[in-house]
Amino acid sequence: MYITNINYNELVGVKTAADFLNKLTKNDLDVLDLKLPIEVDFMVSKIEGIDYSNKPSLEHWDKSGYIKVSRSDEKKIKSIDIWINPSESEKRRRFTLAHELGHLVYDVLPYKDDMTKGELIEETFNRDGRTNQQEIRANKFAAQLLMPVQLIKKEVNELADALRQEKKTMSFKGLIDTLSNKFNVSERAMEIRLKTLNIIR
Repeated sequence: MYITNINYNELVGVKTAADFLNKLTKNDLDVLDLKLPIEVDFMVSKIEGIDYSNKPSLEHWDKSGYIKVSRSDEKKIKSIDIWINPSESEKRRRFTLAHELGHLVYDVLPYKDDMTKGELIEETFNRDGRTNQQEIRANKFAAQLLMPVQLIKKEVNELADALRQEKKTMSFKGLIDTLSNKFNVSERAMEIRLKTLNIIR
């Protein structure tokens, strides 16, 4: 599957992670063609107008990441920066980056021409317990982007077929561990995703 360069302005109107993927592939998306794990950092590199960094920062060491929008004196967007804390695990960094893309889609781009908006910083803190609507929505976007439903179901079906042929069984924990490694997400993120999709209870 070919992922093309796209300006962030072309993402205005995106409502879901599937819409986001369709925009990056110019609506030529067959999710089942995506290779695992989803290359979220490569996707971000294809969005023109986004400055992405994962360099160490003493100022932000206590955060998992942030998206920052700076505006000019005329209130037009001057820059959009996404930063991810490099000291965290790879699985955490990937989820945080996808989470910040959720903020881009839902909390930045719909208001890009709103002249009343000043500078915006959406910070993500690891295990800070926040459950406001913006954070829940960004987490949902991240889960859908990193663990698309079609790919989850495909992998579960292939695993079930292989187990049937070998006359073996697998515990829910085994399923979660296997899929979390394949999708390169945390066991907790995979468990929540499988429960959300009613694959496990």
